[in-house]
Amino acid sequence: MIALSKMADHGVTVAVALAQAELAPNHNVKTNVTAADLALVTALPLPTVAKILKQLSHGGVVTSLRGVKGGYRLAEPPQQITVWQIMVAIDGDFSLTECSSHPNSAGQSPHECSRSPICQIRPQWQKIDEVITAALKKISLYEMIPLPQRLMIEPLPALHHRVAPHNIIQSGLPS
Repeated sequence: MIALSKMADHGVTVAVALAQAELAPNHNVKTNVTAADLALVTALPLPTVAKILKQLSHGGVVTSLRGVKGGYRLAEPPQQITVWQIMVAIDGDFSLTECSSHPNSAGQSPHECSRSPICQIRPQWQKIDEVITAALKKISLYEMIPLPQRLMIEPLPALHHRVAPHNIIQSGLPS
């Protein structure tokens, strides 16, 4: 089974809760969201949320402000933050196997194993890793907000071509 780390999973959960708070219609743009508020909303322990927020801050996903009106905000709109960014902020670079991790500037994998010189499937693992990475980079934080809540945040656009009732009568339909 391939699975995210528990902290990366919680990191996405905390980031989604922060995005929901910032996008809520009644949210004051100048208000920051506290770690305690996020812990309450996500039902995660406050120390876990605080650790995640610190990692997300170091990763550039959120910004923090200290003081009485302190708290956290997303560094970018949720449509511009990817699940990949959150995962990397929490766990560092992601790869399925040690040898399939992303190459360094010299084009070499930072994790060479003793089987690397004779391994015949390493290129296939790297290809799978690239596909998964690309998919995670395409999914925005906004897309992680459950659809019913996204619809409450941004209602569906109005229909542009409405059919007036009198047009139906004039269309020559049998009476």
